[in-house]
Amino acid sequence: MAGRAPDIYDLDPAARQLLQIDTFRSKFVVNEFVQGLSAANIASTARSKDALDPKPYIRTFESALTRLQELRSKVVNESTESEKDVQSAESQFTRTNTQLEATFRDINSTFVGLQNRISEVSKTAITIGNATSKYLYEHELITFFRSSIGSY
Repeated sequence: MAGRAPDIYDLDPAARQLLQIDTFRSKFVVNEFVQGLSAANIASTARSKDALDPKPYIRTFESALTRLQELRSKVVNESTESEKDVQSAESQFTRTNTQLEATFRDINSTFVGLQNRISEVSKTAITIGNATSKYLYEHELITFFRSSIGSY
């Protein structure tokens, strides 16, 4: 209501309090809402001995309708902005996920290559170990036979 001229039929403070977004975020009951908007008019009618005057009720509900339309526009705009933010976040998530997947594949490929190299080195080490054991055994035999022959 910031851009509008002051309204002589402006809502009472209790009704204005009801016309906040938080009212609709919590448990909302239509009957309680309508009673809350009408409370000041009902109290005024109860104090008066005159016949029911519908004009204050009409003014209250017209003002409430105007405020509700403003709230609706605000909620629609916030919702649109939120949807844009969600789409942007989802897009960023997809890009990040794709980059991470590529990085993971590169790391996995490197790991597989490293594992293959380690296997090759292990095989070579086993072959060298077996050959060394064989040569050591043969060296010990030769040494034994030399010492045995030398003592005869």
